[in-house]
Order: sequence, then structure tokens, then C-alpha cells
Amino acid sequence: SIAPQINVTQKAPAYTNANAVQVNFNVSEAPTGSGIQSVKCLNAQNVETSCPAGSYTLSPLTAEGSYSVRIFAEDKAGNVTGPI
Repeated sequence: SIAPQINVTQKAPAYTNANAVQVNFNVSEAPTGSGIQSVKCLNAQNVETSCPAGSYTLSPLTAEGSYSVRIFAEDKAGNVTGPI
């Protein structure tokens, strides 16, 4: 079976003075797939959170530097996509 696909529709800006940034994405699966089981986001501190709505807000951005978020999707058959 085929793992779900993740498509980022809005990336966080490369540079910002904001204390939070939002990443938007969608998750899709082949028509013959088993269905999406879960979508999880992992932030730079390796804290995992559910983000099923297709949006993740990374905050607080408290210091200068690089921040990242990784997105994983799993279908009901156990196929995992990610991180992206």
C-alpha cells in the first residue's frame, strides 16, 4: 500500500520578527488507500503534537536563530510519510 502524501501550502517566512509562525499543509492518500490515521507535527524541541487540521503554529519564537517543524502522516495500514 502507498503512504499518504503531505503537501505544504504555506511555508513559514525565511526571516521574521514575529513571536509565532504558521505552516499550512494538506495530507492526501490514494483513492484505494486505507484512510488517514493520524497527522503529527514535531517542533525543534522534539515535542510531538497532533495537527490534523492542516495547520501548525510554531510559538513562542523567543530567540534569534533557526526553528523547524517536521510533519508526519500515517494511514490506517501503518504506512508513514515524513518527515517533511
